[in-house]
Formats: sequence, structure tokens, C-alpha cells
Amino acid sequence: MRKLLRFLLIFVAILALIMIFRKSPIKAMAFQEEPNSPYIEKTITGEPETIYPEIAGMEKAKIDEGILKVIGRDGFYREYSLAQKKEIKKIELPYKHIDGYDIWADVLYGADMNEGLVKINLKNPAEHEVLVSHFGGRKLVFVDDCIVAKNGDIYFTNASEVFGADKTTLETLAMNPTGDILRYNPRIKTCKMILENKYFPNGLTLLEDQQSLIFTETLSRSVKKVHVGEDTDFGKVFPLATGLPSYTDNVFEDEKGNFWVGLPAQNDPMVSALKNFPKVREAISKILPLWVANLLTKDSGRFMHMDTKTGQNTIYNIESKTPKFVTNVVPYNGKIYLSSFTYKGVWVFDEP
Repeated sequence: MRKLLRFLLIFVAILALIMIFRKSPIKAMAFQEEPNSPYIEKTITGEPETIYPEIAGMEKAKIDEGILKVIGRDGFYREYSLAQKKEIKKIELPYKHIDGYDIWADVLYGADMNEGLVKINLKNPAEHEVLVSHFGGRKLVFVDDCIVAKNGDIYFTNASEVFGADKTTLETLAMNPTGDILRYNPRIKTCKMILENKYFPNGLTLLEDQQSLIFTETLSRSVKKVHVGEDTDFGKVFPLATGLPSYTDNVFEDEKGNFWVGLPAQNDPMVSALKNFPKVREAISKILPLWVANLLTKDSGRFMHMDTKTGQNTIYNIESKTPKFVTNVVPYNGKIYLSSFTYKGVWVFDEP
């Protein structure tokens, strides 16, 4: 008993010294919660079919004319025929950390979390280039998603100016608005700032009129719209859903004009309580921030449907133990396809 007590005292003393003398890796700020948007909750039961159960980190699955397209953490681009239930294409990519991406005419535009906005010819992957790695004299730290407009312009998010993909825990503790949304013009090879100082701008989708961009702001747990047309409303932001119970990730617009949003992790009341105490968060960041984050956040088998006609937001909770940390949702032909930044597989359920 004495040995245990002595060990605990020494352990507490070491932690105290760390708290006093170690410099915090973050500069935390107070955070003002946005109003809570109304929503209803529903449950999905049953076990899913799983495509590519051995492949991890297929952050953003896409479906085009019955072909499932994914990029895994192993650095390969794959195409899978849903009708034939087999892989029909596999290409090793020259960039290994692509998160979000878009494909036009056999050219893949990718948001590589280390390199920046990249371009790859899928017919000949040896033909590739980094389109944007810096903006305003600074390195883009965490390019997260991208989408190509009809005129060829590319919208993309730089989620953070401070922390990369391997330090999102520190981003959560810091709660600093350092993320940007930018637009790259490939004809004149220039970038324009659309929005700056956002709380981890993440997934993107461009509306059919090409005048509005839907984006998720992960740390504020929200979905918003920004006007990108070149007129007096340029850059004006319209909240669509705010103060949600989970962090928001990728957003997808279906053929009915409704939105589907991945909700990878639930917000904990303790996290919200700490948002007005930046010094406490700085102190926490000095000791085992990953361990602390695991206590304060819970992987979520959840996603949200946003009915744009009725304004009804529905959060679906999946009772199956398989889908976790859901970052992407794609409805197709009566099914929903869920994928994750972290876990293995693309999970398939009947569309609710």
C-alpha cells in the first residue's frame, strides 16, 4: 500500500512539474457556441454489407453510374462495380495522403493533407503536379477537401493554418479559427480567398447554380452555405445547421437537393464546458492530449440527412457495432454507402 501511495505521489508531482514548466503546444481561445439547430433522431438496425473490409481510411467514397470510387490510406485509387460486385480498376497514386478529391475527364484533383492541392492523370499517373502548396506567402498546412466547378475552377479547404492531420486533437483543444476556403483558377494559375478564419472548414459541395458552396465547419459542429458568385454578396455566409451534437465532416447533395453529412464523433458536454476556459485547455494540452481527447470524444456511427424543402434535420444512429467515425455518406439506388477516415471498409445499408 505504501509503495502504491509513493508511486501516486511521484506521478502527481511529475504531472505538476509538467503543467508548470512545459510550454503549451497551443494558444487557446474562448469559443462562442452557435445556436442549436433542431433535429430529430432515428435508429438504423441490422448489420451492413461491407465493401473492401480490409482497406482503411476511405475518407470520401464517390459513386458514378454504378461505380464506387475510393482512395484508401494505402495510397491506391480503386473503382468497384456495384453490379458485378468486384474491383475493376486499381491505380497507385503518387501522393499518399489524399483526403477529399474530385474527378473530371480522367483527371483526379486531390486534397493531399501534406502536399496541398494536387492533380493526377488517372490514365498516366506519372503525369501529376502540385497545383497549390502555398498561399499569401505561407504553407498550406492541412488541405482537406476539394470540388471542381463547371468552369474548371477548383474550390478547396485548408482546415488549419497551425496543425496537420496528425494533430487534430490539439486543434480541438485550441479552438482557433484559422481555416480557409480558397478557389484556384487553373487558366491563370491563381488562388482567391473565399473565406478565412473559420473553425476547421472541412467537406464541400457546390450547388447546381455554381453560385453557392456548401461547407461543413467541423469544430463549430455546423453546416453552412457561402455565396461564391462574383457580385455584392460574394463571401456572405448563411448557416444551415449549427450547434449539432456531433462534429460535421463531408457533405453530399443528392438528386433531390437534400444534404447528407457524416458525423464522425459526438461532442461531449465537458468539451463545450471547456470552450470558455482557454487556459484550462492549454494546461490539458501539456499532458497526453490524445488520451484526454479519447475521453472527451466518442466515435460516432451517425450521419445526418438535411431535407432542404421542409427544413427537417434527421440524425441517424446506427445500432450495428461496425460503422464508426462515419465521415462520408452517399445515397445511391436505394442504398446508403458510409465510409470513414479511420476505420476499414465501405458500409452499405438500405436507405432510410
